[in-house]
Amino acid sequence: MAIDRFGRNIHYLRISLTDHCNLRCTICPVNTTMRRPKGFMDPALFRRVIDENPQIHFVLAFQWGEP
Repeated sequence: MAIDRFGRNIHYLRISLTDHCNLRCTICPVNTTMRRPKGFMDPALFRRVIDENPQIHFVLAFQWGEP
């Protein structure tokens, strides 16, 4: 069982598969203030994260982009 730094069990992951987005929401930093390079998560890395964490119940597969 994976445990976070506060001693709680980890049951889900929030994974950003991409930070590319075709929307132009004025309140979102992706297309306004975020300056880091945009990219996509390698599918093999995503598979490895899932395979190495069998205790995860679900994955929220977006964060700062629109996968």
